[in-house]
Amino acid sequence: MPKPSRSSSDTALKRFLPWAALLGLAVSAQGADLAHCPDSIRASVAPTGHTALPSGARLIAATEPQTLKVQGVSLYAGPPENLAVLVPEYRRTKTGNTERWRFEGTFPDGKYGVCSYADGLVGVALRLPDEITFCVAEYREKKRFKLSCQ
Repeated sequence: MPKPSRSSSDTALKRFLPWAALLGLAVSAQGADLAHCPDSIRASVAPTGHTALPSGARLIAATEPQTLKVQGVSLYAGPPENLAVLVPEYRRTKTGNTERWRFEGTFPDGKYGVCSYADGLVGVALRLPDEITFCVAEYREKKRFKLSCQ
């Protein structure tokens, strides 16, 4: 899955982080997995003014909640708005791609993940438990995605 350019990711993140608090987060203690992205979320966004619309045009957007499937994740040293993106080890497999993050040293501002939905237009920010030492993101065929942290 190609990732959007950093500038578009940063813009989307800044624009939609307030929604993340409304959408909720998923931190789980099922087995050894300490954190994961919700498989899907239901969200609705009321359109706001857009300056790029031609004169006389109006924006139409779905006002009913839509179910959005998780598509990926970015991990951060500290809150996402600080933009301290952590770079994973990347590996291509026969069935998809894998990204792995190893956490070494201290993270005084915590470790965070932002789960991406709707091609990065919506994100769910979550603080990862301090005891996590690594995370693995698996991108599989048919756009299946899984984040596992231990």
